[in-house]
Amino acid sequence: MPNNKKKSLKSIRGKDKAHPYSRKAKQMHRAIERSDKLDDRKDKHLTKNLPKAQKFVWFKEKLKFDDSEKKKNLKKEELYELAKEYIQRNDDMVEQIKANRRENRQLTSKDELFIDAVNKEKREAEVNGLEVPTLTESSVFKALMEWDGDLNSIRLVKSARVTIKL
Repeated sequence: MPNNKKKSLKSIRGKDKAHPYSRKAKQMHRAIERSDKLDDRKDKHLTKNLPKAQKFVWFKEKLKFDDSEKKKNLKKEELYELAKEYIQRNDDMVEQIKANRRENRQLTSKDELFIDAVNKEKREAEVNGLEVPTLTESSVFKALMEWDGDLNSIRLVKSARVTIKL
């Protein structure tokens, strides 16, 4: 197999003069397919890690406000209560949406999607468990506090699933 394949479209010369069935056209097609595959992989990585990162940011901010400079780790009960608080963080907003709705009127699609997302998150937490950082270990606690929010370094923060009964 040749080692000199062009990997990007910009490195291919004379692409505007290529015949549709030529070797150059195949080369351009291969480069386009590769860039599409890389974009798909990047999107998949984002959709997988972005919700997890947002969740970890919430835990980090919550621990900062709860005077955690003195703490090295949490007890299991504290972690469970923190996870329960995370699940219930949108309950006030859901109640407000339901209270503001007029009689015999449907919810707006935005509100309906929000309520469905909250309910789905609660069901997942009850059935499969909620993925939370393992804050019972001091090394993970320290790693979360030093974490800068980068998606690539999120794997440094070890996580576990906590089943929550509401």
